[in-house]
Amino acid sequence: MKKQRSLAIRLFWGFLVVLILALLAFVSAETDAFVASLGGVHVGPVVFAVLLAILVAVQIARRAAHFTPLGRRIIRVGGRIGAFVFYFILALAIARLLALALPDHPQALYLAALFAALAATGIGILRAQTELVTVHYDLTLCADGAPYKLVLASDLHLGSCVDIRALGRIARAINAENPDMVILAGDIFNDGRVDECEDPDAFADIFRALHAPDGIFAVVGNHDPLATDALMRDFFERAGITLLFNDIYQHPRFDLLGRNDLFHIALPRPALREIHREDPARPLIVIDHNPAGIPEAVGAGADLVLCGHTHRGQFFPLNLFTRLASPKDGFYGHATIGQTHIVVSAGAGYFWMPLRLGSSNEIVSITLRV
Repeated sequence: MKKQRSLAIRLFWGFLVVLILALLAFVSAETDAFVASLGGVHVGPVVFAVLLAILVAVQIARRAAHFTPLGRRIIRVGGRIGAFVFYFILALAIARLLALALPDHPQALYLAALFAALAATGIGILRAQTELVTVHYDLTLCADGAPYKLVLASDLHLGSCVDIRALGRIARAINAENPDMVILAGDIFNDGRVDECEDPDAFADIFRALHAPDGIFAVVGNHDPLATDALMRDFFERAGITLLFNDIYQHPRFDLLGRNDLFHIALPRPALREIHREDPARPLIVIDHNPAGIPEAVGAGADLVLCGHTHRGQFFPLNLFTRLASPKDGFYGHATIGQTHIVVSAGAGYFWMPLRLGSSNEIVSITLRV
């Protein structure tokens, strides 16, 4: 099973590389045709070479043995350029279709695509870097239970793009809710590296300053290091974060169970029913980064499942495809299946491309009756 999944992942990345190269060639060809129509030289090969060089530079920076200020800047700038190229490709494709009806205006269509891409990118970047909303839910796990407040933050993606200022903004929003407990539902780090954070100690200090009397609990996501990673475990200790790795924290009023991520196939992910609970009658809250684990949690009798991962698609039109690819009731928001409440967060940060269109950065404040 692990070999099949590993092969599928390699095939996916191979397909993605070919697709990216084809899309870069498309942009280069369209730009070449536009410049040539103005009487200029052919710039297609130059445009392709520049875009490819940026892509390669970002990959080198991501995989460097040690992150440097220059490497972080390359990743940030590359994300912004990648965001623009994404929308430019989309706008050029629409312009191509419009050219069937307006064949005499290729230059105007190219310029319209250019300005549309610039506008979408600018708005998306502004929203990703300044907007943070708090979503509220009131959920009853026990009819005669007393109020208890959780704050859920998933998909922070701390590192080169979501920096210490962004984490400070997230922390202030969390503290404003006066939670009893804070839950971090995976993808705390951006790309599997704690050292992508420019000053990990400063990041840890912000977590430690959160006002959560019953503690901060976390699970890993697919973008985090493995749960056994020494640097991450050291960071969590300094930050006052308790990592739940296929185990249970017994709160006086409920059991809190955290799962290993589905994509971390190098480490075990036992079936929920195999994880021992001293009293199965107690309310069970499951933290599982990937909503694909929701059906199993429902089958195991969980009262509440907390997830992230989807980013609510993060930006248009990716949000449309993400919705289609997500399990039922596992794309975004609150749902119930039988007696199980499900909450999937859009995430407090973003991955690489700083875009939020059709979704917002968010934290989730949940008032439980438990």
